[in-house]
Amino acid sequence: MEKRILTEQLMTEIIRERALKICQLSLEITTRRLAQARAEVHGPINTFSAEVRPIDAPISGDSPLLAELRMELDHYDFYSPKEQEQDFSRRLKEADQYIAYLNLILARGTAMTMEAVRGAA
Repeated sequence: MEKRILTEQLMTEIIRERALKICQLSLEITTRRLAQARAEVHGPINTFSAEVRPIDAPISGDSPLLAELRMELDHYDFYSPKEQEQDFSRRLKEADQYIAYLNLILARGTAMTMEAVRGAA
């Protein structure tokens, strides 16, 4: 099998696909009232962030954070190709772990509440 060459454009496309998947899963989790799953794109700094909180957590204050992801959507042009690939691999792994967690919430199908989180601690 031929290995694809990881160009900056291809790495950006792959990361963007993961961000879109996280948005889709977050929407599904939130609309099914399983948890508060939020995803945001920060255009001026070209980053993406996502987080999950219990469904009944207050919007403001110190509500428990169940999962969080922060990642850049572009690549540093001052990195060598090897450094770019290593950075891309790290981001891809983090995004895939986050997606797996969101899929677990959906598969479980029960609301993640403050009480359940306190009981798990």
